[in-house]
Formats: sequence, structure tokens, C-alpha cells
Amino acid sequence: MALSQLCKHLVSSVSRTIRPTIISTNRSFYLFGRCNNATLVTPHTFRRTAFTHGAIAAASESDPSTAPISRNRKATSMETQSFVVSVAGSDRVGIVHDFSWALKNISANVESSRMACLGGDFAMIVLVSLNAKDGKLIQSALESALPGFQISTRRASSVAERHVSPDTREYELYVEGPDSEGIVEAVTAVLAKKGANIVELETETLPAPFAGFTLFRMGSRVAFPFPLYQEVVTALSRVEEEFGVDIDLEEVVEGEDSEEDDDSPNSPVGRH
Repeated sequence: MALSQLCKHLVSSVSRTIRPTIISTNRSFYLFGRCNNATLVTPHTFRRTAFTHGAIAAASESDPSTAPISRNRKATSMETQSFVVSVAGSDRVGIVHDFSWALKNISANVESSRMACLGGDFAMIVLVSLNAKDGKLIQSALESALPGFQISTRRASSVAERHVSPDTREYELYVEGPDSEGIVEAVTAVLAKKGANIVELETETLPAPFAGFTLFRMGSRVAFPFPLYQEVVTALSRVEEEFGVDIDLEEVVEGEDSEEDDDSPNSPVGRH
């Protein structure tokens, strides 16, 4: 048998054995925003599928409801709102789980949070986002999940636009020494007078039996213009002398190893 006749024989045998399903359709296929009328040849079952991220979507001309949503069409879903939620109550195991479980059931999302045990109580403040006009749904869900807890929900304030000096820098402020009344007020008074913004602040007291007093610690992150650095240092030095505490003020330098020696001569901000 000649080679050409052999090839024709093989092609004929294969075509009789495999009969692909041929689907002819006028359905429009949207691929990355481009519409193409296509004729599909496939042995598989064809399904109309819409992908949420818009990679591929099939829409029938006879069924407009399956067509991709126009960019000019108004979204039917409610705009996502942010809410500040505060929770406080007697400490026990499982509080955070119960809290997160309640939010999950109403499709709410936790954006950021601060949680801590304070004495025998557990407290948290959380930024939550939800497609709702108010926080009633969040409040109701959390009251059911955390009976006996004090819960407050309010819409988050919009971030106020304020002038920030181009030479403003962030600093980490540490205070440690014998606990006494008025330390936090004295330190924050200095910061307020110099126009420093407190970004974060935490305090704690610890027993110091060998020293014979209760140890006070404060950690804070503050922001103020760099030219005011020496004035802030001088004012904080007076607080050190008055209360007998040690105060460190270190510039936050992004990307640098926190274990580097900040007292080096080349460091723009050292310790005092």
C-alpha cells in the first residue's frame, strides 16, 4: 500500500472511532473584556460559567441576565462600612473565638484590633467592616455570642486630613522605673506641648521584689518634626529627674535591624 493511501486509511479509521461533540452557538464569550463569537469543538460537556474576577464569562444574547455587568451600571450591593467595636468583660477561655465566630456568621471582616487582659477582665477594640448602613447587626450578633459583656459599636470616623510636616518622623518612646502617680500625665504633657502625635501607647506594672518597689513600664510610638527632637529630649529629661525613671527616645528607621546600636555617632537619634 502506498504511503499516501496508508495515511488516508489511518485518518478514516480514527474519524470513525472518535466522534467529537460539535457545539455550534451564537453565544458571546467575554475574555479579558473582548467579545468573540465562537464555535466550540469539544468532547466535553459545555457549561456556562462566570468567574467573579472577570477572567472568563459567558453570556447568552437570549438571556441578558447572564451578561457581564456594565461598568456604568450601579452596584446593587451596599457599600462596605467600617465600625469600631469595643468589648470588655470577665476573662475566660474562648472569648476571641466566640467574637470571631459571631462576625464570621454575618460576613463581617476584622480589619485591625487591640486586645489585652487588664486585671481579671479581657478587653478589645476592633475595627470591623461590613456591608451595612449601621452597626445594629454587629451589636446583635456579639450580644448573643458574648452574654454579660459590655459591647459598644459605632461607625468609624473618617480619617481626618491634616497637614503633616515633611520632616515629621516616628519615634519609639520607652519609660521604665519605680511606679508612681503622674508619670503618664507628665510624659504626655511634654508630647502635647511639642505637638507630638501619639500613635500607640501601652503601659504595665510589674513586681520587682529585689528592688523593693513596683516597676512601671511604658512603650509608645509618637510622631513629631525632627527639628523638635532636642527640645523633646530636654523636656523629657526633666521628667526623668522628677520621677526617677529612665526614658529612651529612638527614631523608627524602616528597613534597619532593630538590634543595631542606636548610640553610634552616626545615628541621628540616640538615647538619653
